[in-house]
Amino acid sequence: MLLMLLELSAVGALDPEPIAVLVLLLLLLLLLLLLLLAAELEEREVELGALLDAGKFLVTIGGEHSITSPIVSAAAKRHKNVSVLQIDAHADLRDSFEGCKHSHASALRRVVEMCPVVHVGIRNISYEEVQALPTLRSKIFYMKDIEKDPKWYEKVVDELP
Repeated sequence: MLLMLLELSAVGALDPEPIAVLVLLLLLLLLLLLLLLAAELEEREVELGALLDAGKFLVTIGGEHSITSPIVSAAAKRHKNVSVLQIDAHADLRDSFEGCKHSHASALRRVVEMCPVVHVGIRNISYEEVQALPTLRSKIFYMKDIEKDPKWYEKVVDELP
């Protein structure tokens, strides 16, 4: 579609107003960034896989949400019963956010495609995420419930494989 618009503009079928040209350039930039992100995520998975193949034990804490899926993918391809313990205020289980499947708001949705996730401390979850929960390999411990239960951590541990 974008190429068609560019071709139409080039032959004079579209009036290339400055704002239209800017929008097309921004769309091209976004496409390029998405392609670079995909390549970067694949490269991270390969590098992490090499560390795992060398017998290293990976522990990852924090960081940019989009790096989570290649880390988990590398481990899940090599080990049985991999699971993720997420400690966060948000579930990050949207299928995509603003058109991006590797967004901060959908990072754990990609992970549950590979292995189960136990979420701890969740205090904000979208309607879309709540609707999807029954179909996901995901157990949520909400902050409001944790605050009332002095033995919450035992239940969390019991949920991990």
